[in-house]
Order: sequence, then C-alpha cells, then structure tokens
Amino acid sequence: MNILLALTLWSPLSLYLWARWRSVCAGYNVLFLISETIVLLVGCLNTHVLMEGTFRYEKKKESMIETPAWTALEEAGEIPHVLVIIPTYHEGVVVLQKTLEAIQRIDYSPERITVVVGDDGKDDDVQEFMHTSFPSFIYHRRMLLEGHAKAGNINDILFASEDTTMNYINHLLYPGDYVLILDCDMIPEPDILKNLLPFFWEKERSGEIKKNDQCAFVQSPQAFYNIHGFDWLGQHYLFFYQVVQRAYSGFHLGVPCCGTNVVFHRKTLMDIGGFQYGSVTEDFNTSMLLHSQGFISRYYTGKTAVGMAPLSLVGFYEQRKRWSTGGLQIVFSPLFYERVQKLPMVYKWIYTFSGASPFLAIFLFCLMLGPLLDLFYHRTFLCHLDGLHYLFFFLPYALVYLACLLYFHRSLSWKVMVTSFQETLFMVFLSLRFIASFVPKKLGFRHFTFKTTQKSLEEKPPPRERLSTFFILLPYILFYTCAISGIAMKGITGNGNRDRDGSFFVDTFWLVMIMAQLVPILFYVVQETVGGP
Repeated sequence: MNILLALTLWSPLSLYLWARWRSVCAGYNVLFLISETIVLLVGCLNTHVLMEGTFRYEKKKESMIETPAWTALEEAGEIPHVLVIIPTYHEGVVVLQKTLEAIQRIDYSPERITVVVGDDGKDDDVQEFMHTSFPSFIYHRRMLLEGHAKAGNINDILFASEDTTMNYINHLLYPGDYVLILDCDMIPEPDILKNLLPFFWEKERSGEIKKNDQCAFVQSPQAFYNIHGFDWLGQHYLFFYQVVQRAYSGFHLGVPCCGTNVVFHRKTLMDIGGFQYGSVTEDFNTSMLLHSQGFISRYYTGKTAVGMAPLSLVGFYEQRKRWSTGGLQIVFSPLFYERVQKLPMVYKWIYTFSGASPFLAIFLFCLMLGPLLDLFYHRTFLCHLDGLHYLFFFLPYALVYLACLLYFHRSLSWKVMVTSFQETLFMVFLSLRFIASFVPKKLGFRHFTFKTTQKSLEEKPPPRERLSTFFILLPYILFYTCAISGIAMKGITGNGNRDRDGSFFVDTFWLVMIMAQLVPILFYVVQETVGGP
C-alpha cells in the first residue's frame, strides 16, 4: 500500500516538476520555479502523511485492542476523580455562566469531580458571581506562579497545595486523578467524561480491561454554536478535526493537543512540570514534549463541547496570529531540536510542519505573483513551456490531488472541501503579517504578548477595529485590482487574442483560481457588515 501510494502521489508531481525545470530561463522565472517546487513538495509530502495516517486509522478500528465502554469501567470499579479546570482572563461572567451551568449537568458522580475556575484577570465581579451562583465550584487566583499566560494559570491550579508550596505529592489542594481542561466559552456535553475517560483503558478480546499508563491525554474536537450562515473562513475547522486529527491518530503516538476539550492523566502531566512555557500555544508545546518522551495520546471523534468562534475579522486575525506565533516560537526554540530528535520520523514532520507552516506563505506569495507579472512581462511565468504542454504535464498531478481531496472529504460536505481548498491562499496575506510581527520579537526588538480571542457580543465593532479590518483587507483589494486590470488590459490590447502559445490562457486561469481562493475574506466582511457574522 505504501509503495502504491508513493507512486500515485509522487510520479505525476515528479513529471510536472521535470517539465517545469527543463524549460527554465533566467530572471524572475527561477524564483517562481523555486517557490513552486517548495510549495508542491511540501504539499505532496503532507498529503502523503495524511493519506497514510487515514489508512492506518481505518485499520486501527479492526485491531485486537479497543476502547472499553463506560459501563465496563463502572463494573470494574474504575471511576476516577476528575479535576475540571476552566481558565479565564477578562472574558466576563456572561460567557462563563453558560459553561458552568453545563458543567453542573455533566453525567458523573458529584463526589468524584472538582471544578476550579482559574481567574487570571483577578476580576472581583467573577469572584462574586462564583460565590453567589456556583458556590459548589472553586474560584482560584494565582498562588504560586507568575506569568506564562494560560499555561501559568493552569499550572497554578494543578500544583496548588495546602501549604502553598510546590510539594504536590502529599498536599494537593485540588484532588483529581485526571484533569479536564475547558476554555471558559466551551459548553460541555453531559457525557463528555464518560466518552473521554475510557480511552485511558484498553479492552482486549479476552474481555480484560487494563489501564494504559502510556496514555497521557485524550483529545476531542471543538465545535462552535455562534457561526451563522455560510462558514466563509472555515472556523468550524472540520477538515482539521475530522480529517487531519483522525489521520494523525492513525500513527502510534496519536494527536497533538488542542488546548481545550482534553483530558490529561494528572500524574503524567505533573511529572513533566505541567503545561510547558516558552510559547503562547502551550498545548502544542506540551504534547510535543509528551510524545518525545514516548507517551501516547488518543482521539475521540465525537462532539464533547461547543464554544464561541471570533465574531469579527479582527478577532479571527488575532486568533490565527496567536496560533501562528506560538508554533513559530516552538520551532525556533533550542528545545525544539532537542525534543524533535526523539520523535519518530512522521512526528518530526507533523510538529515541524504544524509549527513552521506560516513560512510557506512566502513561497505561495511569490507563486501568486507569477501569472500576474506574466501579463505585463511576457513569458516570465511559463518561460519556454507553452500552454498546451504545461496543461499536459500539470493535469495528471492536479487530478491526483483532486482525488485525494475528494477522498479526505468523503464524509464531509462539498462546502467544507471548498473552504479547505480556499484557506491555502486566503491565509497567505495574513501569514505574511504574522511573520513580519514574529521576526522582530524573536530578534529581541519587541516583546511577545498574549492576547485572548475576542468573542464579545457587540453588534457594531468600535472605530479602531473597523480601521484594523480595512488594513487586513487592503492586500486582497490590491491583488484583485491588479489581476482584473491586468487581464482586461491584455485582452483589450489584443495580446490575448494572439495567444498562440497559450500563456495568456494559463495566466488568466491561475489568476481566476487565486481570486476565487481569496474571496472568503471579502465575503466574510460583507456578511459581517450587512447582517452580522
């Protein structure tokens, strides 16, 4: 299967790249070809990993070891104590209330669950709200640790002891063998614990139930209830949770952590010092350390909680900026190379690609400029390869890639496939801004800061946010203007009609494809402005 998969994916790509480099000429064409080669090689390798992981995931369903049902754990007397941690930072009581009300409805023995809200904003209103509306839950402010944003907030609860020291072995303030982490806007389903906890045990064909001490955490997807209308930006992240994470779970070590809707084995987490510092994406950093030490993770594909997505383009931008910055912090940390060396080859790729992927935007941007410049400087993009031969070599690779997309999205709607495809390019301009922000911070000229995702319920964005929206949109508007005017100019002057080598057709095709992939950002702003998100 691996050989057949490799031949199917890599043969048409190799043929296409051979034809492109065979027709190379001097000047900007070399830059375009280098960019195209990097983009296609990275894309093909990632597709290969996802395809192989998906095949392995399907095979795992038929393996001898399976996850026992919750009733089997109850019969065996395996009902662990769970510590539920809800970190919050200036999100307010309106958002928090829905989460706490849902936690009260969790179907689990009340004496076997401890709920702690970690208020990193030290908000007196939240404290009063907790004491009056949810007296059985615990309100916590920092006791031991300072800084480190969400990771420090969680660890302060995790390691809190009765004598206010880090001697957690015998003096834990908040009991719990397992730790459920929920973002403050995540509303859990009543069966969340009964669905996730069994993954820490294994049931063999003999019927024996054994605890898997190597399982460090169980991750589940995120879902969002405040996205109305068409999901232009793909904020349900169905491709990631239903395709990518499933594929990763097909490999031995399992999936990276996503920061919420996740249960950790507490002792394992505390043995590595809790959530790791050095990145604003503490979840990703922590799971990489656990995997590098040989621990595994499991993945539950069902819905366990629903939360709130950003309600504006600026909120979306800030959220993705934090994710990108966190990944880059990890990849460019000295500890990354120490840890990644201990990972199996496929996980070296998973963590490196996930962290460094914003840099792919540089090569995608160069590639986007190719057909645009070709309209003004003839033969810059295709060089010595005419349009007919270009299509002859490109179509086999395009068809194989399309077949892979259809396979990945076989259980999802066509809308998800379209937005997944569009995200490749509509994130380019945003990723370039993320890189421009990251580099001076990494060089020490500026400081890294943590900003929570804005999920306020304001109907109209403030003037400053509207200005930020304009600057986010500006490169998209400029590209549309240049592309449309370039196509029109070449068509009006008649050069397009004398397109004997087919270059004008190829340039126009790619520019139309690029504009189609950029359109979600523009449509989202229109939807946000006219009718709200």
